[in-house]
Amino acid sequence: MSSAVYASWGQRFGAWLIDSIIVWGPIFGASSAVALAIEDAVTGIAVFFLFAVFAPLYYAFCHAGKRGQTLGKRAVGIAVRNAKTRDRISLGRAVARAYAAAVLWWMSWSAIPLILDYLWPLWDAKHQALHDKVAASVVVRV
Repeated sequence: MSSAVYASWGQRFGAWLIDSIIVWGPIFGASSAVALAIEDAVTGIAVFFLFAVFAPLYYAFCHAGKRGQTLGKRAVGIAVRNAKTRDRISLGRAVARAYAAAVLWWMSWSAIPLILDYLWPLWDAKHQALHDKVAASVVVRV
């Protein structure tokens, strides 16, 4: 397929922004509420990390689903597909993709892995991020 079918960096960023509000907003809110309710910041941080471990499952189940889209991707008209077949990706690939992105995010104490992951589509021929390469997936316009 030609590169014209691959999602642009701007589309990917827009989908990420929408999904961040949907997924991470409630996580930050819930962990903050827990910390305030019990007046224990350590527990609030623990709750946040518990949610952070499970939040990638939102992405995994959406990307392995019938449409291959999160709500953000659906809003901007893009979807995750298998890089070779252009079919939807398996749940195993979707989990690998989601947790690869999460690990790069968790490594953001140095910022370099996270920045490279999110900027990689700008110069990649298939517009793949590093987490796409781990899972052999592409993001395409639908």
